[in-house]
Amino acid sequence: TPEDADITEKALALKAVVDAEVDELKINIAIERVLEMLRDINRYMDNQAPWKVVKTDPVRAGGILYTTAEALRLAASALHPVMPVKIMELFDIFGIPDDAFPNGDRWFEWGFLKVGAPVKATAGLFPRIDKEAELASTTDKKSESKPKPIKIKPEVAFEDFEKLDLRVVTIVA
Repeated sequence: TPEDADITEKALALKAVVDAEVDELKINIAIERVLEMLRDINRYMDNQAPWKVVKTDPVRAGGILYTTAEALRLAASALHPVMPVKIMELFDIFGIPDDAFPNGDRWFEWGFLKVGAPVKATAGLFPRIDKEAELASTTDKKSESKPKPIKIKPEVAFEDFEKLDLRVVTIVA
């Protein structure tokens, strides 16, 4: 479908987009480009609704899930330098062995994941935090423990500071 082609095209172009931003040392913009892609993937998934499509067309539902997984794999690859542990957890869910990333140029091509390969069940990479329970837990911890006093060293007199011989050097290799 045109939607599949669009998400595939964006996912395949992502590496070049991210590399260009990194080359310019715009790491924050590179990360934002990946997050934009992840939002596009989420929107694609919501619009395609494979949970509804599966009732009438299981093959199409599988195609939607595969497209989503491949796009997610490519987006996650771009986030690996800033979130290596979580990205490797995601690859494990997809059944990708640790030594497969990155698998040369082939890694960044569409179709790395095998069609029909099982995906591990998971509670999620980023479990939701129960705000009320977290707040209660934090409040309990605060009331139980008193902060330790900080030991502050005495200030150095200016006359003593003047005695220091501080130098700046350039090391030539």
